[in-house]
Amino acid sequence: MSLIKKELPLQAPNTAGDQFQKKLQAFYDKSSADFEALLTLQTEMARLFGSIVEFFAEDPKKATPDEFFVNFSTFLTKLA
Repeated sequence: MSLIKKELPLQAPNTAGDQFQKKLQAFYDKSSADFEALLTLQTEMARLFGSIVEFFAEDPKKATPDEFFVNFSTFLTKLA
């Protein structure tokens, strides 16, 4: 997103009726808010994943989601 923000002022219309800068600005305006929301969700997801990993006495710095959920699934399968 920062690359698009840097590029916007450099994109002067090449020909009459060139809509590239206008379209790029509209894309940036909408997608930057969406991107920030995704970053917030990713941060929250990482925090919650760390909490659940700690709850099950695993090391949150070493555990990956794949490894954790495979182990969790295996445990539930053997429990049933």
